[in-house]
Amino acid sequence: MSRRTLTSDQLLNLIERSAGRAARAATRRLIRLAESDSVGAVMVGRHSSMSARLRWLDQGEKHWLTLFVVRADGRFYTQWHDRWQDAGIPRSVAPRYQRRLSQILNVKAEFPRRLTAPVEALSKGFGRIASIISSTASVLWPNISRKERHERADQQPSMQAMEGTLTEVRMTRRGRSRRLRDAAFRRADGECGVCERNFARLMSGRGSRVLQVHHLKQLAASDTPRITEVDDLVVVCANCHLLIHSDPKRALTPAELRRRLGDEPRKSW
Repeated sequence: MSRRTLTSDQLLNLIERSAGRAARAATRRLIRLAESDSVGAVMVGRHSSMSARLRWLDQGEKHWLTLFVVRADGRFYTQWHDRWQDAGIPRSVAPRYQRRLSQILNVKAEFPRRLTAPVEALSKGFGRIASIISSTASVLWPNISRKERHERADQQPSMQAMEGTLTEVRMTRRGRSRRLRDAAFRRADGECGVCERNFARLMSGRGSRVLQVHHLKQLAASDTPRITEVDDLVVVCANCHLLIHSDPKRALTPAELRRRLGDEPRKSW
């Protein structure tokens, strides 16, 4: 008699019955994460659980790299990380992965090879947990041969990716005058200074949202603040603005871009 092999839907239904809707929702997010491009794992079903495995290292089951397991009773756990070392993964990777997860979940490993927690507990810190799982998978990837990567990509192309994780960004911006910007917009009256299309006439005026102010004298070219006049500004649409800066070394003038667009066959753009 063959043993039951769970599918993702069957696992989700069992988890909802045993642990509730919140656990089901957390499990669904885990499955999507595992199958995304940022992780690249395959969900493998067993009798009462599913595991996220890097299965393209398949030289027999002992060489699969298991990232985590979700059981039908609503438990999340990590195990079998000693097998990572057998596959050539540095010794420090698995303990660090488990330690970072345990800190976020606020649980201790039951014993050195296993960490377990209710899957619902992953919801509160899911963004950080997703980052840990994804970053660990990226460490494992360089240890996989290029041939195996291409074979897997050809066999199971993925059209999903984990997005929405929070990243703190610090940046410095050069100051710009709101008064000059408003004056440039008034003078342009909704028209792009390159393609000469009037965006104020589109979508009851909402088309003007695509217009941007371009500095003819680039602020980035100077190390010190300087006086800018309204004649130093031109209003262009977002597409033309990107084309003006298509060469990072030298911005095109609006007249140059207008001439180049005029030389291109209309069908090409």
